[in-house]
Amino acid sequence: MKSKNMLNKIIVITISLVFLTLSVTPVNALAGPNRSSKNFFKQPPRGSHWVTHGNNRYMVHQGRFYKPGRGGYVCTRPPMGFVLRGLPLAATLIVMAGITYYVVDDIYYRKIPTGYQVVETPRPVIVVNSIDPGAQAVVMAKALNVRSGPGLDHSVQHLVHSGDLLIVQSSSADWLYVRLPDKSYGWVMSSFVSITDTGAKG
Repeated sequence: MKSKNMLNKIIVITISLVFLTLSVTPVNALAGPNRSSKNFFKQPPRGSHWVTHGNNRYMVHQGRFYKPGRGGYVCTRPPMGFVLRGLPLAATLIVMAGITYYVVDDIYYRKIPTGYQVVETPRPVIVVNSIDPGAQAVVMAKALNVRSGPGLDHSVQHLVHSGDLLIVQSSSADWLYVRLPDKSYGWVMSSFVSITDTGAKG
């Protein structure tokens, strides 16, 4: 009789422990790793809308992109080159090497005439210590493109000419970020200028 009572107590304690464990376990943990409220919705979030890029369709909600998945909508990164008409208020404006970016959830955008385009995460500019800010550079080429960033893939914003004096602000491998005679700024290839003053002294 005692053994039967003991067995009943063990069963009650076991059931109680199981119930207690289930009651304190977060719903998201039971649902699996890809079912967090931020990354997964059974229904499209209220206020979201469909957008199309190529052959793919996405739901967009407050700067986050969702694709239809098994049983709902899964958070995903937008494709490079995708253009949003507007950004959410949570967007952060940053300037790197004279280029303005807008960041939402670690996704970088640049302003273009039709909206905000998804671009690659910018790489940090490597500063070359041998050319200090304030150094003077004279244009040696007959005409030299001034670009929006340190590379030939960046757009041409200005044109400078032989003899023009540029003031170095910073530098990257083979490129100089300079102030132009008209007080605007941009990037030029270092191989087409001559440094006449090395910059800061003392």
